[in-house]
Amino acid sequence: MKKIMATVMLAVGLLASNYMGAEATDIVTTPGMSQEEVLPPVQVNMNVQVGTGTYQVTSVAEDNRTVKYIAPVNQNCTKAVVPATITLAEDGNVYKVTSIKANAFQDCKKLRTIHIGSNVAYIGKEAFKNCAKLAKIEIPNSVTSIGHSAFKECNISSTIPNSVTCIGDSAFAYCPNLEFTIPNSVTSMGSDVFYGCSNLERIYLLSEQLIGYGAFYPGVFE
Repeated sequence: MKKIMATVMLAVGLLASNYMGAEATDIVTTPGMSQEEVLPPVQVNMNVQVGTGTYQVTSVAEDNRTVKYIAPVNQNCTKAVVPATITLAEDGNVYKVTSIKANAFQDCKKLRTIHIGSNVAYIGKEAFKNCAKLAKIEIPNSVTSIGHSAFKECNISSTIPNSVTCIGDSAFAYCPNLEFTIPNSVTSMGSDVFYGCSNLERIYLLSEQLIGYGAFYPGVFE
């Protein structure tokens, strides 16, 4: 009887061992596929930190690797750079920085200067809202769209490049010191774009039909 029980237990043990071994093998050694290929080092929506900024991966396509700038590492920074490209340590590839996320620099009240790289096409809503010390910004020719309230309550003057086609609502509202040229490339301009800009001295606008409701109210041109 003892011999029979020992034989049964041995058989059960062998079955368990074989099952566990097969299960582990199935997880990591699928024929023709390495573990790295199963779990790529960089994936869409993955957040990464490079230098003084954090980014979100938006495309991993071999011919179109892109990321979105999320926020500075230090919210108390006085200067910041949104580069044209970054290189990720995870895979060694170069990624274009094509946009600035909504609220990326909002309330960075010590920020004075910002450089935006030449691949950024979109500046998200409220991206620089309430950056009261941000006095000047150069918007590169790659930018085509500026989100609503993107520069609201900043102290900036800037040139809008000919690449821009869309300016969102309240994009430059309550900016106390402004001089602007709206290029003929702009085909859509929201309401309240310059709302509350009482010190606006000059603005060159090529088409009146672009002026949204309340774009220059109150205090402007009164």
